[in-house]
Amino acid sequence: IDVLKQVHIFDGEEKYRAYPHQLSGGQRQRVMIAMALANQPQLLIADEPTTALDAQVQQHILQLLKKLQQELGLTLLLISHDLPMVRRYADTVAVMHQGRIVEQGPVETLFNQPQQAYTRLLLGLNETPITPVEQASEGAELLVVDQLCVDFVMQKSFWGKPLRLFRAVDNAQFSLRTGQTLGIIGESGSGKSTLVQALLRLIPAS
Repeated sequence: IDVLKQVHIFDGEEKYRAYPHQLSGGQRQRVMIAMALANQPQLLIADEPTTALDAQVQQHILQLLKKLQQELGLTLLLISHDLPMVRRYADTVAVMHQGRIVEQGPVETLFNQPQQAYTRLLLGLNETPITPVEQASEGAELLVVDQLCVDFVMQKSFWGKPLRLFRAVDNAQFSLRTGQTLGIIGESGSGKSTLVQALLRLIPAS
C-alpha cells in the first residue's frame, strides 16, 4: 500500500483488493510500476511504458518515472518508438535497426545531428503531414444511446445491500448513423471502456 501511494494511487487500501478490470489503464500501469519498485531495484527497465494510454496519462506516467528516478536514485532504461517522448525524458539515446544499434549518443546531439540514414529516416517520419480521410455521408440512424448510466458497488452491507456506489458512466447520450465513425475520447478512467462494455451488455447498466 505504501508503494502504491508512492506511484500516486492514494486510495491504496481500496485499490489493493481490486481486480485488474476494476482499474483504469493508467492505474494498471501505475500498479505495474509499484510491483517493480517493491523489489527496490537499482535499474528499472520500462519497455513501452505508455502503450495504449491516452496522451494525458502518458505524460503523468513519464513524469512519475522521472520523479521516482530523482527520489530513489534509479537508473532507467526506457524502450520506446515515441521519438518526442525519448527526446524529452532521456539523457542519451540508442537507435536500433534490424537487431543492431546503429547510432547512439547524447539525446540533443543525436536529434539535431543524426549521422545514420536510418536515424534521419525515423526523424523525417515524425514530420509526415496527416491527410484527413473523406467523411462518410449520413445514413440511417443505427445506434441511439439515451441516459445510459453505469454504477459499480464499492461497499456492501453484511446482507449484501449496496452501501456505496461509484458512477462510472453518468447519463451518456449520443447517436451513430450507418457508415459513420464515432470517436470517443477522454483521459484514462473517464469511463470510455465501461461505456462500451455496457453497450455490449457485458456489464449491467444502471
